[in-house]
Amino acid sequence: MAFDRDQFKDLIIRVTTAQKLCSEVSTNLILGTYAKESAFGTYLRQLNGGPALGGLQMEPDTEKDTWVNYLYLGRAAKRKAIYDISGVRSYNNSGALEWNIAYGICMCRLHYRRIADPFPAADDIEGLGWYWDTHYNRNPLKGTVAQFVKAYKKYVIF
Repeated sequence: MAFDRDQFKDLIIRVTTAQKLCSEVSTNLILGTYAKESAFGTYLRQLNGGPALGGLQMEPDTEKDTWVNYLYLGRAAKRKAIYDISGVRSYNNSGALEWNIAYGICMCRLHYRRIADPFPAADDIEGLGWYWDTHYNRNPLKGTVAQFVKAYKKYVIF
């Protein structure tokens, strides 16, 4: 079972707008990340016992790194936004990655926010796939640009 694309896109826009980090390209990148990582919300835990959680399949270590090396470094407004949006106050709540959709979106957007490379064009599906593969997946055994594009076409632009 996957999410309804239009409702989910609306949620991404509302969450990232509340974070003051909304853009068409970031919305499409999060949609594509959801599509590839969890078959658009079908899986909430990584298959085969891996550590990744939620529709975005973020690992607790990545969540912790975002808090420790980004949010706790003078970014009180961003921390407050996460709390206001999701009710989560810190990384010691990795269960929230699995069940709190708004929190997962916040963390995914912040993960991509920390990347120095510019985003591709919003409608460049292969570019979005490269960005995901290079900066989110980082493991050629776990996914490819072609797999991202296939999932994006199946769940996002069908």
